[in-house]
Amino acid sequence: MVAKWPVVVSVLLSFFAASLFVYRARSYFENNQEKKEHKRSLDGKMMTISVTNKSSKKLSKRNECHTAECVKVAAGIRRALNISVNPCEDFYRFSCEGWIKQNPIPKSYNDYSTFTKLSQEIESELHTLLEKQDKILDDENNTAYEALRKAKHFYQSCLDEDEIEKLGPKPALDFIRAIGSWSLAKDSSWNKSKWDPYGVLRSLHKSLFPAPPFFTVEVTNDHLNSTKHLIKVGSDLSCI
Repeated sequence: MVAKWPVVVSVLLSFFAASLFVYRARSYFENNQEKKEHKRSLDGKMMTISVTNKSSKKLSKRNECHTAECVKVAAGIRRALNISVNPCEDFYRFSCEGWIKQNPIPKSYNDYSTFTKLSQEIESELHTLLEKQDKILDDENNTAYEALRKAKHFYQSCLDEDEIEKLGPKPALDFIRAIGSWSLAKDSSWNKSKWDPYGVLRSLHKSLFPAPPFFTVEVTNDHLNSTKHLIKVGSDLSCI
């Protein structure tokens, strides 16, 4: 029995040495694998960042607008902000406070919004356009601007007070007679028994569009199906 102990010890030492070798080899292999995976991950991230930066630069160059109009709009948006406010704490102040400070509600208004201001700017531009003298636009032979010329003629007719005073009630009376007359015309054109209110209504809606009396008729999108349109009839009591 005693003689076998050296053999047992030798076997145990050999087994321990082999186990230690396997363990060290496995650890070395796993460490190398982790380093390779980490390197590949970093390389992939760097490549992604590089590609993203290149793509962003391409998109930036392709989609950025530097026209005077775009710069003006961007500057307006920037002025409307209050970047001193944390948007995560008060997004309303962050996005609107600059605009509110620069655009107080006028005394003649109950409220004032970006749409109100935009409407005023459009009306101002239209006013300038209607009063502007331009040889090309005012050329009667230039059919490209016929609609604009008609608008200018109508606008100018409203300002011609001398002609308005000269004509007196004649334009209004002519219109009344054209739709079936009225006793107000003070002539034989008015006949109460022959007056057709439905025919007059049809005529008014046909000739005065888009400013019909009593009710409006318009074509709108179907809210349930945007590929279809609907004929919408609505009340318009503004004349009463």
